[in-house]
Amino acid sequence: AYSVDSWLRRRKLRRQGRLSEPGGPGNGAGVAPCEAHPGGLEPFYRPVSFWPRLLIMMQMATLYMCTGVLKNGAVWFRGDAMYYAFNLDHFYRMPPQLLSSWLGVNMFRVNTHVTHYWESLFPLVFVGLVIRWLRRERPDPSLTDRQRTLAKWSIAVGYLGLWAVLIWIIPGRYKQGKKPLSPQEVMMITAAGAAVGSTLIGLLIRRVRRNSRLLAAGDPSVVSIRLHPASIRAWVVGIFVKPKKDSAAPRTVLPIEAFTDWLFARRFWLSLGLIFHGHLILLMNIGWFSPVCLAVYAAFFNGAEIGRVVDLATLPLARRLGWSTRTAPIPSPDPIAAMRRHTDNLAIPRRAMFAVVAAILVGVFWQSLTSPGFAPIVNKLIRGIDTKFTKPEIWTMKFDVIHVGWFVVYSLTMLVCVAVRQAYGWRVRAWAYPVFVLVVMSCGALRSYDLLPMGWGVVFTIAVILGASLGAPAREVAPLPTHDPVTGRPRVGRNAGPIPRALTGILFTFHVVAVAIWVH
Repeated sequence: AYSVDSWLRRRKLRRQGRLSEPGGPGNGAGVAPCEAHPGGLEPFYRPVSFWPRLLIMMQMATLYMCTGVLKNGAVWFRGDAMYYAFNLDHFYRMPPQLLSSWLGVNMFRVNTHVTHYWESLFPLVFVGLVIRWLRRERPDPSLTDRQRTLAKWSIAVGYLGLWAVLIWIIPGRYKQGKKPLSPQEVMMITAAGAAVGSTLIGLLIRRVRRNSRLLAAGDPSVVSIRLHPASIRAWVVGIFVKPKKDSAAPRTVLPIEAFTDWLFARRFWLSLGLIFHGHLILLMNIGWFSPVCLAVYAAFFNGAEIGRVVDLATLPLARRLGWSTRTAPIPSPDPIAAMRRHTDNLAIPRRAMFAVVAAILVGVFWQSLTSPGFAPIVNKLIRGIDTKFTKPEIWTMKFDVIHVGWFVVYSLTMLVCVAVRQAYGWRVRAWAYPVFVLVVMSCGALRSYDLLPMGWGVVFTIAVILGASLGAPAREVAPLPTHDPVTGRPRVGRNAGPIPRALTGILFTFHVVAVAIWVH
């Protein structure tokens, strides 16, 4: 909206008479083709994809989480890190001794602990954004009961697998202190804590969802908690004291909105970030870290929100100087007017996604099996549990390392080929995906015995997809509907064709997975 190319676009469309101006037809939001405007009018602000903002938010959450988790020394746990940081003579902007003598053992410690846990838990703001989006858009009704059950079990298995990995690596990473616990005791304590904590969190989620349903239905027996001492006190009393059956007073409950609108909300986490970076800019000289982080906060807001802030700051002065007569913000582009961009409803098949997951797992297996450090690490982990374990003979053999990156290349090649074939009106038969997985498994096996270079896997992948799509014209797919079938709200059209969308999704997923592996 505020870029040079957007300004040039508006000038060009204005000369051609194809721009929806504020105060004119469409009021700047655009006009769909009609009798008065057969070609339609383009919106004042061009719609842009949201995935770059999403990528920046995920990157920022990862950055904060890593910096918070790595602050794990004794100085941080005692709360003295802020005191020492402010008193380093090559960091402070002004002599801090007087301020440290007043606040060193009270507010500095509070700030240290708040900073530590704020950074470690910052990804919760991203969780809040996802939950609010799901509650606003509602789940996809096209999913069958079987698919919903599969999705729930996949989440459960992934969650349990994460805890299993964390517990499994304890013998190899655990360092005993002055009063040591054995690795087995630490594993048992961690497993018990994970089980109890997960159960309590599950019960809390179940309760707050039930409370939200009662409030949405207008049940007079419940009332939502508010940021008021009396309301908070009534909620706390209601937890420990069961109300009487003949009581007419409504019960104060905690709905899920209390988490999404406050605990997981941008207003909470970004406000703490403003305070944290403001302190650093004011009191410490540490370069551009804080200004850059604050500039990235703009990605956590959509265009309409940023537009309202800019208008609030500039519109009164512009009207006073006669530069603008506008009195209201320019609306966002009309979804119906934007529908004429790309209305195809093509998507990568789910079978292809499962094939990618299987191929990556195969790659992880081959890299682990051929890595020189695989046998010692696994042997140490297993012997931490079973001291009588003896490693098999195959672990003593030496192989050339088969990098998992090759299997990522195979997967990207397969997805691009599928997208291209679909865009040109062909359908990839279902048998191509299990054959693809068998091909990548065979490539790893042949490479381990020096029979075939890994690069041939790309050729085989292209051959499989092309062979599976020959003589298979695509089935007719209904165009993208103009309105959401569940909420009834207008749907924004595609911003790009099927091939650019596929490439964007592939690169987006690749980047997210790469960052996750780097964090690990």
